[in-house]
Amino acid sequence: NVNLFNRGITGGGGGGWSFFWTVGGAFKFWTYNGSLDQTDSPVGTVIVSIWQFLFMTRSGTSVKLYKNGVNVTSISGNHANPNSVAKKLLFGIFDDEISNDFNGLMYRPRIWNRALAKNEVKQIFERERGLFSI
Repeated sequence: NVNLFNRGITGGGGGGWSFFWTVGGAFKFWTYNGSLDQTDSPVGTVIVSIWQFLFMTRSGTSVKLYKNGVNVTSISGNHANPNSVAKKLLFGIFDDEISNDFNGLMYRPRIWNRALAKNEVKQIFERERGLFSI
């Protein structure tokens, strides 16, 4: 797995969340509250070595995944707020700060204090896609 963002005890009990993609190119958001809740895209969604606009929104317990402004959610979990954990917010590396590190470039990773609507995600993609010839 290649981690984009995560915070907390991922992969085993506790609490926290992780935003990542798998070797097979599935794009995922998982939360942990003693059990795993997951929202995934299909395998092959993420293509290594080309610029892509990956986006996740959460409203209540519902999560949607977007690639290049298009909803690619194939499995939708029920994401309650994760248990509070005294961990750092990490970009491009797993919770242990050693493994599954991101080897590439990210442009302006952002976190909003609200869920963006589908049209807002599309507008951001359209505004920024020319920067990367997408």
